[in-house]
Amino acid sequence: MLPLSHDARQAILERQAHLLELLVDMQPNHKDGDDTNGGMASCTEEIHRPSCMT
Repeated sequence: MLPLSHDARQAILERQAHLLELLVDMQPNHKDGDDTNGGMASCTEEIHRPSCMT
């Protein structure tokens, strides 16, 4: 496999970051503009809750 150019590597990193943001947005307790990790934290505390299961 050929080494990626700097531009290609940058594009991949930006794509991955965008996908991570989408995943965070899908968290049930996530609120727009709330950059504390509240939705994720409450999910790990209440694993038995069905909305946290993936």
